[in-house]
Amino acid sequence: MIDWIRNTWSAGRGETETRGEEPLVGTDQRLPLHIVSTDADLCIEDGLLRVNSDTDSRSLRLDEVSMVAIHGTASLTTPCMTTLAQAGVPVVFHSRNGFYRAQLIDLSNNHSRVHRAQYQAADDRKVSLSIAREIVECKLKNAHWLLRRRLGASAKSVRRLSRETGKVHRARSHASLRGIEGAAAATYWSAWPQLLQSDHDWLVFDGRSRRPPRDAVNALLSYLYAVACGNCSAAALAAGLDVRVGFLHAERPGRPALALDLVEPIRTGVVDPSVLTAINKGRFNDTHFDFQPDSSVRLSDEGRRLAISVLEQRLSTLIDYQGMEMTWRAATTKYAQLFSARLCGDAKTAPPPRLC
Repeated sequence: MIDWIRNTWSAGRGETETRGEEPLVGTDQRLPLHIVSTDADLCIEDGLLRVNSDTDSRSLRLDEVSMVAIHGTASLTTPCMTTLAQAGVPVVFHSRNGFYRAQLIDLSNNHSRVHRAQYQAADDRKVSLSIAREIVECKLKNAHWLLRRRLGASAKSVRRLSRETGKVHRARSHASLRGIEGAAAATYWSAWPQLLQSDHDWLVFDGRSRRPPRDAVNALLSYLYAVACGNCSAAALAAGLDVRVGFLHAERPGRPALALDLVEPIRTGVVDPSVLTAINKGRFNDTHFDFQPDSSVRLSDEGRRLAISVLEQRLSTLIDYQGMEMTWRAATTKYAQLFSARLCGDAKTAPPPRLC
């Protein structure tokens, strides 16, 4: 099966966190193409992007596609990769479990000015800490808004998270900032059992577990966090940024530190609400997960397809960003562009997208 995302989401699916109960769905002119099938082949035929598998075959115009995300072992021809690069369409490679592995980069643009500005800012302790504080504060405000909307302003976890968020601007080092973030995360995740409306024992959530995920909820979160990180990486590279050099996350070999920075507000603004809504509406069942003998849980192939669909629906909902109404998908791209311009001194601020 070939999985791709079109801009025809039903207004009755997904959920908005900005206005009322009905989702406000935007229309992006270019949308991501997710390839989950391991037997898929991509090539260029008559100027169109052709996707073939054993069971399906489809064609897309290049101006319809914002990104190609390969989940697993699908193959691309060399002319296909060259054409996509020349058309400015990022190709992002994920593992079957969603982890960002690599990206095809178009070298036709000269981004050396952005790189120099980014390295200078990252080496400046004061500037780096200021940017890291902005990222954490936005992440926690999105989390606070989500809990407040679902549990009410008087809930103990909501009040505690508000206090932790208020401490962010007082952090005087990256270590103290991470400590505040860790305390806030403990409060946030402790409230999740109250947010989940399911009686299924396989959907029990006993706290955040990562590598490996120990339950179905954590498997969903980890997979979609990884996919969202790939999206942010593509946006960052298109804006001329080096995804290996971050401000909140430390640099390590093979780690897209800046993409991990940029995805933080997206996690609480996009992924978490979409996971909660999908679970509470009964969109997932136990066949969407593989329960391993070592007690870890992974998404099945159908589970990954549904998870990507849930994420893309959420990315198509509208928010207000920088005084403009746009989808979360467009806001992510805009944020990376503003972030790049800010580092170069061409923009004063680059606030992360927020729910409120």
